[in-house]
Amino acid sequence: MPTRVISERFRSTVSTQWGRAALSLGVGLGGGGGLAVLSSQASPWLGVGGIVGLVACVALFLWPSFAFLLVGMSLPIERLGRLTEDSQTLTLSMSRVVGLLALAALVVHMLARRWKVVVTPALFFYAGYTMMAAFTIVWAHYPDDTMRDVQRILGNLLFYFYVINALREYSLAKAVLIVWLAASVGCALYGMYDYHFGVDDKVEENQMGLVSDRDQSVVNDDSETRALGVKVRRVFGTTSHPTLYGLNLCMTLPFFVFFLRQERKAIVKLLYFVGLIIAFYGIFLSNTRAVMLLAAGSIIAIVLTGLWKLTPVTILGALVLTGCVLPLIPRDVYMRSLSPEMYTTEGSGSFRVRFKFWDKSFELIKQNWLTGIGVGDQTTIVNMVTDELAGRITPQGVKASAHNEFIWSMVEVGIFGWLLHWSFVVWVVRAAHRAGAHYKRIARDCEQYWLCIAIQIMLIGVILFGVQTEVFHLPLKGWWLCAGMASFLYATTKQRSPQVANEVVSPSVYAEAV
Repeated sequence: MPTRVISERFRSTVSTQWGRAALSLGVGLGGGGGLAVLSSQASPWLGVGGIVGLVACVALFLWPSFAFLLVGMSLPIERLGRLTEDSQTLTLSMSRVVGLLALAALVVHMLARRWKVVVTPALFFYAGYTMMAAFTIVWAHYPDDTMRDVQRILGNLLFYFYVINALREYSLAKAVLIVWLAASVGCALYGMYDYHFGVDDKVEENQMGLVSDRDQSVVNDDSETRALGVKVRRVFGTTSHPTLYGLNLCMTLPFFVFFLRQERKAIVKLLYFVGLIIAFYGIFLSNTRAVMLLAAGSIIAIVLTGLWKLTPVTILGALVLTGCVLPLIPRDVYMRSLSPEMYTTEGSGSFRVRFKFWDKSFELIKQNWLTGIGVGDQTTIVNMVTDELAGRITPQGVKASAHNEFIWSMVEVGIFGWLLHWSFVVWVVRAAHRAGAHYKRIARDCEQYWLCIAIQIMLIGVILFGVQTEVFHLPLKGWWLCAGMASFLYATTKQRSPQVANEVVSPSVYAEAV
């Protein structure tokens, strides 16, 4: 039978409401059944979760908006649903499965409803970067590590594609942000409880990537043992590292303030405020100096942009709250993150070794500036720095990179891949700024304008964080969600008569605008 006839029959079948429901139900049952089987092989509890997931899959395929919210809820829960070890070439987690099923559900509805596929220049930039990253496996020093990292990069590409195609209403953008914030608070509470009331035997660094320890959220960190003489406790929560955990919470700060600004009901406003305090305390428990500096910078940006209006009452409240919280901060946090000596190369081994990593990275750039050494390589530079015990201790030994996104992305893929990667980042940030400028012209105090401001603060803050770590090598799906949201808001500015109060964009209008 000709392909065109098959396509026409498919479209005629799914053009009716019952046809779409039957197709979605069938695909949902198939995907959910596979998820249930996969989960039951991992553990009994995951088997039960898989059965629950079967029901969720049906709803996921019937209602793509529900799927989008489910994806938003899974963003900070990066490690609890992990089904494979971090060291395996092919890694799998429940959050990744949820994302793939949500993407499949979206494709089904796009075909059924004949939605136009939304693309942006940023998508092409990152697709080019993905292809170049995959090609580096030909000359990579450690092909298995490169193959594993290509999965991460491809996942970022698919996630961005999913967000810009699934997000077609402004109300859905707000809803997914609320779900993300609620899930982040839940993860922070989980880490706080484990830190203060959990078992005394915390995991060591080389156990953080093991499936057997996925329920643990506090690590005995060894990175500053030379300087401090002891290991210190750090919360890594539902992620793979304390830095990632703290950064995930730090990304929520502008959005908590955004909703505090927009909310009118006192009880809901109180919930957002409590969530903001929990996020702040979680950042302290991550015991990560750079994250604390980023949190402080984010607050400064929030004040300078006017997202948070300073009044005598708010200043007094902040001072009182700070005075109440400081005595509760654990001793380990004071030792590692609040001691001035730990911000010098003499007092901090982590600070000192970063400069050595950068120096060796520039050597690698000189030698491999055109092609790079392959993505995912965290062994070459460790072998070059022999006078320091630095890097993360994993089951495969010490792993490290330059601890600088701007430098290491060049080391990995060379000049052309580097340009493609940063062209994507620049386009997304520019989209957020242009959307904000548009809504500012319409009404200086409109809700969309302040959301653009919150997105800008978060996007740029994470980019600046890349000075001291490979930030885009971390599974920061919250950043990618807001990157897609910035693209959506920018596309809405191209409409002739945008509705400022509650803008709804039809799929065809959004696709044509982009």
